[in-house]
Amino acid sequence: MVSLNPAGYALCQEYARKRGSNTKNGTTWNDGILNLRDPKHPRATEFCGLAGEFAFSKITGIPLDLNYYAGGDEQDFIIFDQTHTNAKCASTIFSFRKAQLKATNEWGNLLPLEQDLYVFGGIFEDRGETATVWFTGAATKKMVLRYPMVPSRLGTRWDNYEIPFEELIPMKQFLEVYQAGEAAFREMLAGYDSKECGTEGPKP
Repeated sequence: MVSLNPAGYALCQEYARKRGSNTKNGTTWNDGILNLRDPKHPRATEFCGLAGEFAFSKITGIPLDLNYYAGGDEQDFIIFDQTHTNAKCASTIFSFRKAQLKATNEWGNLLPLEQDLYVFGGIFEDRGETATVWFTGAATKKMVLRYPMVPSRLGTRWDNYEIPFEELIPMKQFLEVYQAGEAAFREMLAGYDSKECGTEGPKP
């Protein structure tokens, strides 16, 4: 688990408001499901995403990019100058115990997976001035594509990929291998790409 102190929490709130004003046009369609749940927290969707990015930056030491990119940026982080990585922070991840990644848009068109690696987590506890983010694990693009597309559990118009927690790269292993260096990290990802995956890592 990763803690956001009051300064980190306030930073995520500030940039959530900025991202919201840059990307939303004020209509119900574009407000986002999480934003519509609590009128007192109108930028909850942006805050959740930023909290995940902030937490991932904190545990890896990779700088957090807070710049706004029209249409979205290509990735949240680049690991070892090559692995394009997206830190996903979802409000529903603990309810379903599955990592979810959007597979189609509202019209049923397939969305390309543009990142090499996805790290999944959620806000475990939000105390109003501080918060805790829990990362459940990671998956490479090839791992994600092993799973069929399923209708969104929230009744939205798009489909998702769903990866059970036990099939993700465990965060303990992820961080230990990341800290061991680039060669070990790439070897780990290649192992998960080429073999059946589970909680104990690559299997024959």
